[in-house]
Amino acid sequence: MKAMILAAGKGERLQPLTKVVPKPLFPVANIPLIRYNIELLKKYGIVDIIINVWHLGRQLEMELGDGSTLGVNIKYSREKELWGTGGGLKQVEPFFEGEEDFVLINSDILIDVDLEDVIHFHRRHKAAATMVLTRSADTKKFGAVEIDENANIRNIAGRLEDIRESPRISGVFTGVHILGQAVFQYIPPNIFSCINEYAYPKMILNGEKVVGYMMESGFWQDLGTPETYYQVNMKILNREISLAHIDPLLDFKLKPSQEKLGLVCLGENVELGNEIQIIPPVIIGNNSQIMDKAIVGPCAIVGNGVSIGKQCSLDHSIVFPGTKIGNKSRLNRIILQKDQKLQLEQAKKKK
Repeated sequence: MKAMILAAGKGERLQPLTKVVPKPLFPVANIPLIRYNIELLKKYGIVDIIINVWHLGRQLEMELGDGSTLGVNIKYSREKELWGTGGGLKQVEPFFEGEEDFVLINSDILIDVDLEDVIHFHRRHKAAATMVLTRSADTKKFGAVEIDENANIRNIAGRLEDIRESPRISGVFTGVHILGQAVFQYIPPNIFSCINEYAYPKMILNGEKVVGYMMESGFWQDLGTPETYYQVNMKILNREISLAHIDPLLDFKLKPSQEKLGLVCLGENVELGNEIQIIPPVIIGNNSQIMDKAIVGPCAIVGNGVSIGKQCSLDHSIVFPGTKIGNKSRLNRIILQKDQKLQLEQAKKKK
């Protein structure tokens, strides 16, 4: 079985951060977001993956390469213009030639779902397409996908005029699809299109079987906004999220203690100055430097190659790799890059 990861978008909801780093490479507990979904696919034996790239796509290719260091085989679809989920998939139709079905997954989600069960569900229903749904998210915010008692999709965010009366269950689409070859018949070539808005309604109206798999366990979160991106990082740091397919703390030299408040993870070759304070929970990446009398934590995630100046204080924040922080800086509830920063006022109010 093969898979496609959608990674071409501009990440407009995360600007200005996405002006210099593509959204799929945003660090989540110091691991690029896209790695989480690659590891999910790999766990279920799916190692042949194609990724579409457009915005800052070269950075993605440099980070992931051919996938060999991750134990997968990666190819790239380099879009000269943005094609959307439908158009992007249509561009790679030859990649899936001969496949009975395949996985399509967004790159800006964090999900822990039993893909084997989803695939069995898809095949058991003899579906042309399966949308993975969750009841753990707000349908008013994301749009409701409705299924009937036989798991058939009856509506997708109000795009289908299905007036038949029957019991329905509402969920939110997670960004994971299982698709058969029939989907390509409903995607026009060389034009921007969205599968949910264009292909699925046409498939359903034409009698194709499009079903919804409702997650009963696992985890899902969209990371498309600064607030959700920040919250997921903090939840991982505080051990409120556990994923079956990847442990973001596994590679650190110093393992976390049993108590979440005692979690301090240091990477390799971290330079620690005099009279510094590290207040758990904290993650500090490889080849980073914390200079004299700096205070790091609580709730700080520091990327690889970061330099924190003398007498700085940093807490409840995320620092991207390679960032240099000047002496005596005071940083609280901020997402910080080399060239951009974003103050999390909303997160600040919640704390």
